[in-house]
Amino acid sequence: MQVVNEEIKVSTKDIPFVARRIRDGFLEDGWTNAGYSSEKRCTSMAFLDSDKKFIAIISLEKKSNKVFCSYKVDEFDSKTIETDGEDEDGNPMLAVGAIAALAASAIAFPMATLGAAIIGLGAAIFSDTTENEPIAQAISIIRRQLTDIEEAAFAQRRINNARRYDIFISYRHDKGRDYGRMLYEAYKKKGKKVFFYPPARNRIVGPINDATREAVNNSKVVLVILTEGFFDKCINKDDGCRAEIEAALVADKPIIPIRLPGYRSSAVPDGVPEHLLDAVNVQGVSIASLPPDVTAISEINLRMRVCLRKMRNEKVSE
Repeated sequence: MQVVNEEIKVSTKDIPFVARRIRDGFLEDGWTNAGYSSEKRCTSMAFLDSDKKFIAIISLEKKSNKVFCSYKVDEFDSKTIETDGEDEDGNPMLAVGAIAALAASAIAFPMATLGAAIIGLGAAIFSDTTENEPIAQAISIIRRQLTDIEEAAFAQRRINNARRYDIFISYRHDKGRDYGRMLYEAYKKKGKKVFFYPPARNRIVGPINDATREAVNNSKVVLVILTEGFFDKCINKDDGCRAEIEAALVADKPIIPIRLPGYRSSAVPDGVPEHLLDAVNVQGVSIASLPPDVTAISEINLRMRVCLRKMRNEKVSE
């Protein structure tokens, strides 16, 4: 039996999310869930390989404000490990006490740096590739899930915090950023909660789009700042602004187009999906000058009130 114990850079509040990521990794690779144990300071999971010959125990432990992940892979012997029946597919389920005991034995091992632990595991894992293939697979699953867990946890925190927005602002970084920032500051002073990506952050990366969609789902209205060439990149399915508009359509959120000087609805390249054009081909606000003045803010407020009132009436009629 070998043990790896390392600190992972996530918040203690992220432990349920980390546990789900690890679980999904094992299930996707053909392992079966063998049980789960959750205590005040430690969350533990057990998984069996497809042949029910090896068991992987993973523990997520809180120590002060830090989170440590301990894991080990060992041969599975149902005669020496207490089980608690079987699941609907006939797979053995470990008793909660057994999972806790196995997890405690891993946590009790002296702390090892990841590099030293992997070197120590090398001989055991690769000396007999046939016999120890499940061990190598389990280690690979855990390492694959943990390598990007910090970034994923950061995205999840954004998702969790994106549940209380009045306004979502969608904009093009090159030409709509400044006006978007002005709107953000203006509404922030009025006590509104506005979702607005920091300009320095790349808005077209994988995990961040999950946070974007969740923020849209939990915003009352979506303001789309239409600038010159806004739709040029919307041909690409992974375009950030396209994803934001489509998320608003799926979530049935009111979309209010803010048309800045230079935007022309006729200057749209071929290949832009019609549903994107239809989404902004509604009554919005045309801005004649920058920055946003009292008149512009009043018009935007009016459109938001009209849209929200219409949405409430539609829900009542349903």
